[in-house]
Amino acid sequence: MCCKRSTELTEIIESKPAEKGKEWLAFDDFQKMELKVGHIRSCRKVEKSNKLLCSEVDLAEGRMRSIVSGAAEFYTPEELTDRRVLVVANLKPVKLMGEVSEGMILFSDDNGKLVLIEAPEDVNPGVTVR
Repeated sequence: MCCKRSTELTEIIESKPAEKGKEWLAFDDFQKMELKVGHIRSCRKVEKSNKLLCSEVDLAEGRMRSIVSGAAEFYTPEELTDRRVLVVANLKPVKLMGEVSEGMILFSDDNGKLVLIEAPEDVNPGVTVR
């Protein structure tokens, strides 16, 4: 049997607490996050920063989104250009080092190394990730 019965839920939560210093995320809270496939059309280094890149990302909204990521130590702008990526699309825009960031490109942290999480090339920009 692959799925646990609801009676086992309490056991799971009590025996396997969230990581130290972190809390469980309610499913309703997770559903608030809007994940979309984006296509990085261009990317450049952010002036006066060794860590930040600014990407122009197509989410099929009729305009490009500017998204700043802390990936410059791991990727060149050329390596990110033309990639299909996963984007948190409903984050409140913020200004980072003078650049407006209108979302977040998802990376994994593999022992301190950022690794880009990519979508298959045949998935269109703007598609919702479920």
